[in-house]
Amino acid sequence: SVAVSILKMGGRAQSEAQTASRKCEIELEQARNGTHARITAEEKRLREIKATRLAGAQHTREHRLKAVQSQYDAERRAAEDEFARERGVLQERLGQDVIDRQRRHTKVEAPELRAITRKMRQMRGEVVAQPPKVTSKRDVKICYAVPLRQGEVEEDFETMTGAVHQLAPHLEI
Repeated sequence: SVAVSILKMGGRAQSEAQTASRKCEIELEQARNGTHARITAEEKRLREIKATRLAGAQHTREHRLKAVQSQYDAERRAAEDEFARERGVLQERLGQDVIDRQRRHTKVEAPELRAITRKMRQMRGEVVAQPPKVTSKRDVKICYAVPLRQGEVEEDFETMTGAVHQLAPHLEI
C-alpha cells in the first residue's frame, strides 16, 4: 500500500507537471500569436502613450505653423509698406523732375507752372490746397507730397506733354 501510495503521488506529480507544461505551451502559443493577457495590456498602455505623444506633436506643429504664418504676415506687411513708401517717394521725385525739366526748358512763369501742377492734381481728384500768398521768392519752399495710384504717372506725363506743347510749342518732347 505504501508502494501504491507512492505511485499515486508520483502519478499526481506527473499529472501536475503535464498540466503545467500544457499551460506553458498555451501561454507560449498565445505570446506568439499576440493574444496573451500581458501582451494585450502592454500594447494598450503603449498605444495610449503613442496617442498622447502624437497629440502633443500635432499641437506643437499647429503652434509652430501659426507662429510661422504670423511671421510671414508681418514680413509681407513690412514689404508692402516699404514698397508703397518707396513708390510714393519715386512718384514725388519723378513729378519734381518733370517740373524742374519744364522750368529749365520753357519760359513759363512760376504761377503758370503751379497752375499746371494744381490742375494735374485736381484731375486726379485730389484736394489741392491753395498755396499761401508769398511776399518774397525766398519763402517759396513748400513741397506737397502726394502718392500716385497705378497708371496716374503715365496720365500725368501725357497731360504735361500736352501742356508743354501748348505753352512752349518750340520744344520737342
